[in-house]
Amino acid sequence: ASDSRNANQYEWQFGDGTSAAGTVVSHEYDAIGNYTVELTATGQGMSNTTTRTINIQNTMEGDGTTANPYIIRDYHQLEQMDRQPNAHYRLGRDISPTLTADWDADRSFDPVGDSSRPFTGSLDGGGYEISGLTITGNQNEVGLFGRTGTTAEIYNVSVTDAAVSGTEYVGVLVGRNGGTIQQSTTDGTVTGDTAVGGLAGMNTGTISDTHARGAVTGSGTAIGRLVGRNE
Repeated sequence: ASDSRNANQYEWQFGDGTSAAGTVVSHEYDAIGNYTVELTATGQGMSNTTTRTINIQNTMEGDGTTANPYIIRDYHQLEQMDRQPNAHYRLGRDISPTLTADWDADRSFDPVGDSSRPFTGSLDGGGYEISGLTITGNQNEVGLFGRTGTTAEIYNVSVTDAAVSGTEYVGVLVGRNGGTIQQSTTDGTVTGDTAVGGLAGMNTGTISDTHARGAVTGSGTAIGRLVGRNE
């Protein structure tokens, strides 16, 4: 339908509740799985619709299990943890904007996990470092991980030279932590309003053998070098 000579309007439905218009479009899916893409071409009072099912897969090495975790090698793959937040991951090398193809150093990273779908898997830093993490905006639950569930495990993770800002529940590593953080470090600047911390904005889980360095600034309450609010 997309090459119909009589069509002058193209409507796309991507199967995940989003749509677009145009002859050539691009779309990024938030989760792996099967999606039915529908294209409707309209022109001269006629229309034609075609559909195709596509499978969005994880392109990282591994299979996401504890025995064979997905291996993360750049910032794009860090963000892709949000597509499968219950899987297990391990860093495969140092990660920075300069080591990531097609990544703008000033681009704002999309936190992994939120209130509707928290991260419940695991991340093993593997002795490597994540540098240059930048997150900007006025959103809540801001950090490398926006929100983690009770089964989440984050360990041996080092984040350096970070610049993170948000509104409520803001931290370099986790905005709102409900899981376990062990043997991890952060270094950078953190800015927010309420529940702002160098490592985590709010913690209801377990944090041990960790430390945070850098400047933490908040305009409201619950501001801390390591954790803003601990419950």
